[in-house]
Formats: sequence, C-alpha cells, structure tokens
Amino acid sequence: MTVQIPADLAPFVRRLIAERRFLTEADVLAEGLRLLQSQEELRAAVREGFSQVDAE
Repeated sequence: MTVQIPADLAPFVRRLIAERRFLTEADVLAEGLRLLQSQEELRAAVREGFSQVDAE
C-alpha cells in the first residue's frame, strides 16, 4: 500500500522522526492507525454501554 502524507502534516512527521520518536514515516503512520483503531473500539464500547443502560 502506498500513502501520501498531507503537506500540512509532513513537518510534524519529519519532526517525530528527527526526534527519534519513530524511525520511519511508516512507523508514524502505523502508530496513528493504532490510535485511531483504539478510539473506534472505545466508541463502540461506549455505544454498547449506553445501549445496555437504555435497555434497563
């Protein structure tokens, strides 16, 4: 898969790599996707919790 980092985010990605927080652009992207996945899982859990409360 090939992706292009938006121009407005490229400096941020380069800074993270320069600071050695990540080794590559792919590492930065992977971490961002992991965070997004966690956020989506949390939203699903919250929705499920509200559904259970509404069912009571």
